[in-house]
This record gives sequence, C-alpha cells and structure tokens, in this order.
Amino acid sequence: MSDHKTDEAVSPVIGVVLMVAITVILAAVVSTYVFGMTSNVPRTYVVAATFQPIDDDHIEITYNGGQDAAFVTNLTVTINGLYAGTIGDSDDSILKVGCSTVFHANPPHSFIRGTHVVGVAHFLDGTSQVILDYFV
Repeated sequence: MSDHKTDEAVSPVIGVVLMVAITVILAAVVSTYVFGMTSNVPRTYVVAATFQPIDDDHIEITYNGGQDAAFVTNLTVTINGLYAGTIGDSDDSILKVGCSTVFHANPPHSFIRGTHVVGVAHFLDGTSQVILDYFV
C-alpha cells in the first residue's frame, strides 16, 4: 500500500492570499484617488465680523479679526443682494481688527425685519469667504 498525500489545502490558501492582495491593491488605488481630490479644496480662514443695528436707518458692521486676521485685506458688504460698501482698502494692506463702518439705509427706514446683510472677507491669496450672514 502506498500513502498518497493530497494537495487539497493549497488551493484555498492561494485563494485567500489572492483575495487579500486584490483588496490591498484596490484600497491603495481608491485612497490615492480620494486623497488626490483634496488638493482642490480651498482653505477656510478663521475670522469674524459683527452686526449691530443702530436704528431703522443705520447699521454698524465691525471686523473682529480672528486666527487668520493677518490675511484679510478688506470686507465687502451687501444688503439684500446689493453692494453697500467696503470696510478697508482694496489693495494688499491688511485690514485692522476693530475697524467698523456705519451703513445707511437706502431708501430711508428700510432696515426692517427680513433685511439680509452679508459680509465677504477678501484675503491676500485672492480668495474670498462669507464671514457675516445676518437677517435683521
């Protein structure tokens, strides 16, 4: 009589090794694609502005600065979607923390409930970001 060993266990082991290899390669390809997409995400700056209603004809907006205050050049304000003015210069100088501007209602007595005030900060790198979005 002769004993013959069978090779039945080799096939499942090779199958498991191949499945693990395919999973690792697939994970590497997907992660390369996903992490490559993050390079297009713009930086989010940490700065703030506050809104203070004075009366039906006037509002005051103050730039409060923040962690990234050294990158802000100016702050553009719109009221109900229309340009209302700018706080700071439009050149490359840094906007000083604490700067404020009083905006007048046009037409008079138009700062009523529902007025939408938006402040957009402009940065040295040419980007902009909404830092104030307020309904009166």
